[in-house]
Amino acid sequence: MNFDDFRKLNLKFQPLSKPGFLSKGDTENLLAFMGGPDGSLETNLNERIPAGFTYLGQFITHDMITAERTETKFPTLRLRALYGNGPDEEEFYVHEESDIPYWVNLRKSNFKGDTLSVFKNVLFRMRYAEPNVSDMQRASIRTDKYDPVIAEKRNDRNYILSQLHCVFMQFHNAVAVWLHEHDQNLTGKNLLEATQRLVIWHYQWIIVNQFLPLLVGDTLVNQVMAGGFEFYDHTKSPVLMPEFSRAAFRIGHSQVREVYIFPKEEIPPVVNDQFKFPNLLRYTRRMRLFLNQNDEVIRKATLQRIAESISKDFNTYSMIEGVKITPQDALNRLKLELENNPGLSIADLDKFLEESLLPLIAESNDIESLKQRVHTKVQNKEANTNNALKAEGLVDMRGSVKRTQEDLFMEWAFFFDYQVKPYAARNYPPQASLAIDHLIAPPLFHLFFLSSRNSLPERDLEASHGNSKDRLPKGSELFNALNQVNALPANTPVLDDVLVKQHIPNMPIKLDKAPLWLYILLEAEILHKGQQLGPVGGRIIAEQILWVLMQDKQQSYLNLQPEWWPEAAFLHKNNKDPKNFGIVDLIEFSKSYLS
Repeated sequence: MNFDDFRKLNLKFQPLSKPGFLSKGDTENLLAFMGGPDGSLETNLNERIPAGFTYLGQFITHDMITAERTETKFPTLRLRALYGNGPDEEEFYVHEESDIPYWVNLRKSNFKGDTLSVFKNVLFRMRYAEPNVSDMQRASIRTDKYDPVIAEKRNDRNYILSQLHCVFMQFHNAVAVWLHEHDQNLTGKNLLEATQRLVIWHYQWIIVNQFLPLLVGDTLVNQVMAGGFEFYDHTKSPVLMPEFSRAAFRIGHSQVREVYIFPKEEIPPVVNDQFKFPNLLRYTRRMRLFLNQNDEVIRKATLQRIAESISKDFNTYSMIEGVKITPQDALNRLKLELENNPGLSIADLDKFLEESLLPLIAESNDIESLKQRVHTKVQNKEANTNNALKAEGLVDMRGSVKRTQEDLFMEWAFFFDYQVKPYAARNYPPQASLAIDHLIAPPLFHLFFLSSRNSLPERDLEASHGNSKDRLPKGSELFNALNQVNALPANTPVLDDVLVKQHIPNMPIKLDKAPLWLYILLEAEILHKGQQLGPVGGRIIAEQILWVLMQDKQQSYLNLQPEWWPEAAFLHKNNKDPKNFGIVDLIEFSKSYLS
């Protein structure tokens, strides 16, 4: 089935036209317009949406759109990214009683028979599981391999997302223990299934009642929940629509901040109660999303020193009979590797040495000695690089990075709102996300973990525009479709070139050529000052997500038990109404079982 045929089966109307051709020059102008790698922005904030929801959105994306899934596959919101293929196939479950978390053992007196074996193949194994320090299991913590042992490896791409994944792992473990404490007949597979159902339903509740209203507004969520689908035919089995996956749900890239404030230790009550921001700085650190241009100077200088130092090591072996490379050759090859691969990491350099340079040395009794010296030098320089960044007041936020328990300290009040009722647990506000607008944080223009085409905005423009055969519809066509069925809020202005120029004079192309992703960003920026999505972007996201949940006949509370409410026992101590259950309640319940 071709692209247009697929869309005809699931769209309730057919857009009449698609955006005009986007030339290479247009793309380059748009990327510069969106900020570029040298841009700087921490000014356009979205005070309505705390920064943590940016990463909850990324977590939802990875759950709904698995790495191998295409538009024609069945999307779900069943926490597959958390549970994977179950304990029979996944190593991150507890398979031995000795792997059961220590805090479960402390609650042994609550269990019938005083045994912990009921939790085998039910709980998750974690490297650390403490109230403010958590980490998933790692492939190795003694070498340079820190790959996560989880179902969805993408959830370790950055520190905040990794910590959020740990929150859900801890929530699962806490719910399992809570269930068994209240029904001691629940064991083994039955306990796992009961736990999964509660965890999934509370996760879905947060999506429907907190995440979506913040992103698209309560009115639109209520309309769609009442059956007011205008774009998609929700009576059919849900599919992943390209307007959602390739455009609308990429708006989170606009909300990403370049630098985040993190705690470095627990903040004393006196600071919390008598909050003055300069005092709070004593207890915080800054983490940069990914290395930017300024950090590149540090990184490149470090790599250059490694290259020059290693060439001296080769000099030691230059007189050995059979050596096929001179010290200068080694240095030249290292420099060439640095020039040809601007995103080269220190781990990449180590791999290059191992695979490309060291094999050129003749077999000798001393070869292992040389390898050890080279690798030690690389590891020491890596530590020096991290120290140099810390000296600048920055910590690298990339995933799969070796972190100490001190580095892993997390206080979620910096990312979700603990000030609002019913929590009121902190006197300092959470960091805001960036506004949903056309500006993108500089680090996203140069992502090191992408081997080629490492500009995320460029990928987004390309994905949401497509080629002549699979181009997404114009945003204006989708807007007109809503207007024709009276599905727009009263007095909604038409987004056209005149309105865009009034608000954004330097817009480099006509709106007629704008990829759908950019149209959705502009719509939010101009109609809602970047605080929430406009009618087109908001409806695409609300309809796609609620379509998935309302048609899931196996694991969605909206389908199986639409009148269900969250468990009162899972509420924060100040929250008395299950209808107000949100991400803060989930986090705090998880922590309560760890202390």
